Amino acid sequence: MKEQKGEGTCSFHPIVDDSTVAAIVTQGLVQYLFNGKAAILFLSDQIGADAVQYGLGFCKAIKSSIFSVSLEELVVVECLQYFISVSDIVHEICRQLRVYPKPQMTEKHYILKYLVAYAHADFSTFVMYKKDNNIFFPNQFCGPDIAVIYNDIVYMIQIDSSSECSKQQLVNACHTTDFNFFYCNNSTKTVLSGFEDERKEMLDVLELKVIRRVLCSVSPATDMENDVQLLNETTQPDFFDCLGTGLWGLLKE
Repeated sequence: MKEQKGEGTCSFHPIVDDSTVAAIVTQGLVQYLFNGKAAILFLSDQIGADAVQYGLGFCKAIKSSIFSVSLEELVVVECLQYFISVSDIVHEICRQLRVYPKPQMTEKHYILKYLVAYAHADFSTFVMYKKDNNIFFPNQFCGPDIAVIYNDIVYMIQIDSSSECSKQQLVNACHTTDFNFFYCNNSTKTVLSGFEDERKEMLDVLELKVIRRVLCSVSPATDMENDVQLLNETTQPDFFDCLGTGLWGLLKE
């Protein structure tokens, strides 16, 4: 999960059997999102030792040899968002959503982040030109869950995956997409101590047109702010069509 010194290659690149480290870790990440834990198999010997050293998880050893690495901590999942391509993981998520019996979504919020990020652009073009780097998952202190840059537009997206959406929840969700509140305390609206430089740097470069969106799986209890778009099955019934039909229904089950 680090760049190899002097080589310019990522430690996700090595071949393991008929796969790569990236593909194996991606499968483990999907397993974690649905089950709350995952055993990433065949990360053995030096690759397994590196994975443990880099903090991926804990190893299982057989006769003093590493057999697998377990993924058990949410903080690791948050880090993996920056290493695994959205287009690599999203189709496996959709496959899991359609299996029967339907699995539990232990980390539904993270699953939604991947699906919404993927659906926010024309991915027949996006993936073709390897432009996944135009999808960002800002850290939790910044504001929105997702930022997508597409056609010179910045989409700031917040997801509310709760079964009910109160007026205050909606207000908070709208504020997270407003760059005036980035890196700010949600109650006092003052800039968080220690994040002044990050906030200034971000605002200095945020010159493109910005569209603010909030995704609610249920209809909110109040009206949206005037310049914030609501995403749900009623307002955008075909939003997930690039991933197949019926996804709104699967997400609500």
